[in-house]
Amino acid sequence: MNATKYIKSGAGEHDRNGAGAGISGIVRNVLGSRPAAVLALMVLFAGTGVAAEDTLLEISAGSQRVLKLEKPARRVAVGNGEVAEAKVLNSQELLLQGNKPGETSLLLWTKGNAQPRSFRLQVNKATGASPWLAGDGLSLKSSGELLILEGAASDMKEHERAREIAQHAGGDGKSPLLDAAQMSFGGQVQVDVRVVEFSRKVLKKAGLNLLSNTSGFTFGTFAPGSLTKVTLTNGAISTESNLPVSQAFNLLAGFPSSGVLGVLGMLENNGFARTLAQPVLVAQSGQAADFLAGGEFPVPVPQSLGQTTIQYKPFGIRLEVSPTVISGNRIALRVAPEVSDLNFDNAITINGISVPSLLTRRATTSIELGNGESFVIGGLVSQNVMKNVDKIPGLGDLPVLGMFFKNVSLAREDKELVFIVTPRLVRPLAANADLGPMPGADRANYNPSLWNMLMLSDDNEAARYTGLSQ
Repeated sequence: MNATKYIKSGAGEHDRNGAGAGISGIVRNVLGSRPAAVLALMVLFAGTGVAAEDTLLEISAGSQRVLKLEKPARRVAVGNGEVAEAKVLNSQELLLQGNKPGETSLLLWTKGNAQPRSFRLQVNKATGASPWLAGDGLSLKSSGELLILEGAASDMKEHERAREIAQHAGGDGKSPLLDAAQMSFGGQVQVDVRVVEFSRKVLKKAGLNLLSNTSGFTFGTFAPGSLTKVTLTNGAISTESNLPVSQAFNLLAGFPSSGVLGVLGMLENNGFARTLAQPVLVAQSGQAADFLAGGEFPVPVPQSLGQTTIQYKPFGIRLEVSPTVISGNRIALRVAPEVSDLNFDNAITINGISVPSLLTRRATTSIELGNGESFVIGGLVSQNVMKNVDKIPGLGDLPVLGMFFKNVSLAREDKELVFIVTPRLVRPLAANADLGPMPGADRANYNPSLWNMLMLSDDNEAARYTGLSQ
């Protein structure tokens, strides 16, 4: 009885000075009372709802909801009337009205309870039922001003359409949207790329050096750049010259007794080259992956105070891909391949160092295709033709005899570059899965004896064991 009176006085102290004073008085009484008083205190807390969590009630703005009551209602109060309103219809029913998005508190006094029951009343933005989202596996919810898009989309177009609908579901198109939707397919893409470059070169050159020195008369014709020195000594003329065409086949003919000497240089060169690279990249949908097979060459960069720094420029076969999975069998792919070579013909000199230029072929394209399908980027053809005729005016135009007074050259280079790209949807291997033999595994312990290598046939093993993955 004394404990009960003390609790009531503590409650009165709570009304005047706040919850802290009432609770501290109760705690002081419990510490000095019997266990029965502790049980009475726990019953009181359970009845007053001090430690109980408020019940959440949700309602859309502009809508109404009838709340059924277990006990007859005596009184109701709403913290913010601009957010929501509440009205007692009868002893067992309470009408809730949502005015605008927000959150407020609701207190309900029922018959037989001195303390009110507390509720959290959340008014969400009205979204309505959109027929465009029906049956798509997507749903739109709201939490206050925030709109939430949930569920699984079958492809990217459906997802984008759902986002547009959700943005305008609130009516103004400016509501914040939380996109929690997921895709019903994987997002890992393996891109297989084959780069094939074929180049062909044709070179033709011809030049003639002719010298005649007889009866005190000297006559000569030389290819441009081949005559290096002419001297006159004791009434005799002597010359020094190089071959008319460097690194060519030269025909020498002369009459020593007559003092006539001729050198004819001719060269015809044909060659071709084929370059193949097969990079394989794996990228996540919407992310970029990069590949470079080549190297970097140093470039000296002059700085202030006579200093020089080195910068490295990449060259070789480079590939950048950005796949985007738009459905379970469709992939949008952006591909940017590039092939570059060092070109010393157009080199420049920096601080006495020869720095080559780059011959670059690149392409950038975007395409949509199915899982495992391939597309070809072709038509990257370059053709260079260069013809030079060095001649003596007039004499070089004479039929037949003009060949003694001119030097000709023809250089032609044809190149064609082809990219073949194949994207595939892939999934990672399971944990502890068998990965199969690694490249070169069959040659891991290869160590033949020197005697066997010298005396026995290798059975063409260089062709049979490539060491590459199959």
